[in-house]
Amino acid sequence: MIFASEKKWVKKFTAGAVASLMVATTFVVPASATPASDYENNFQQRQELQQKIDANKTTIDNIQKEKSKLQTQYDDVTAQVKDLKEEIAKLDQQIAVLENDIEISNQELDDKYDAYCNRVRNFEEYGTSNYWSIIFQSTSLTDLLGRIDFISEVMDYDQNTMDEIEKAIDELNQKETEVKSLKDERTEANNKLEELQKQLGVQIQERSAEIEKTEAQNKSYTDQYTELIRQGFSMISSISGQSYNGSNDAVEVYKKYIVDSGEQQRNPLGSKLVEYTLQFNGGPYVWGGSTPEQGFDCSGLMYYVYGKFGYNIMRVAEDQYHDSGTYVDINHLQAGDMIFFHPQNGSASEISHVGMYICDGVFIHAASRASGIKISSLNDGYYSSVYVGALSLIHI
Repeated sequence: MIFASEKKWVKKFTAGAVASLMVATTFVVPASATPASDYENNFQQRQELQQKIDANKTTIDNIQKEKSKLQTQYDDVTAQVKDLKEEIAKLDQQIAVLENDIEISNQELDDKYDAYCNRVRNFEEYGTSNYWSIIFQSTSLTDLLGRIDFISEVMDYDQNTMDEIEKAIDELNQKETEVKSLKDERTEANNKLEELQKQLGVQIQERSAEIEKTEAQNKSYTDQYTELIRQGFSMISSISGQSYNGSNDAVEVYKKYIVDSGEQQRNPLGSKLVEYTLQFNGGPYVWGGSTPEQGFDCSGLMYYVYGKFGYNIMRVAEDQYHDSGTYVDINHLQAGDMIFFHPQNGSASEISHVGMYICDGVFIHAASRASGIKISSLNDGYYSSVYVGALSLIHI
């Protein structure tokens, strides 16, 4: 493996400073530059759309965080409402028990009062109208004292019994008042929480609506973006003079590995190199070929594509590896870099194959007569075993 710190400089067409400036933004084309200008406008529109999509994603993330906080509050309030409702239900049960006890006690008081009245009536049946008549009917001092004690005991018993019942009723009434007061407090707190719960629910719905609206907008942006990619491929085909085969695979690969990964924003020139190369995906492998008319072998494809962008590189893979660009560590590969391989049973010093890196371990190359130009992965056991190194012509 050659260290990433080693550098070799790119050989370019001797087109002067103007051509050098063009390389930074677009590929070198014939004088009829209208298709290239259209492509540049297309690419710029995509970048602007991507910025809007990214901004919307950030907005959605922020709204989602707000919604999550609101949902947490809503769940907490809902739990409190549930607890309060359970407590209020228990208080209602206590009040029902107390009211029943008060009713029983009032009935007991009524019964005692009725018993008292019955005793009075019994006295009247024996010809006496009140306790004084009983006293005055005594026949002796002893009888008088006995009558007085009896009357006193009866009166004390009646009074004590009724006093106890009235006291119990008072205590029950006081307890009922306290429980009802506590229930009123809990009910008021519950009402406030239910109102807060309602407000939080409305806010959550509003956030959900905002997210849905922003996602719908992003869906529209993404659809526009995909169409611009397709148009871009058609423009590239017009520039190269080739008929783009309309491969949806190329569009999807570009969208997945260049757009969705953010590579287009980070690395516009490398993204254009990849996009230009992807138009040949599915094309034939022709040994010694270096033009669309002839077909391509692996190094011929790199030679042709980089040439369209103003880079004069060597024609053969081994020469390309030793005489072009800056060596790049495998962990720092970017779209548009060239990656090199040695023969399966050969030495690592032998270079026999080259392809263009796309992103996330994926690359495009003219693989073989059987496979043609295709997209492969460095994670594949074969390619990882014969990988030698990489060069960058655009990230010097």
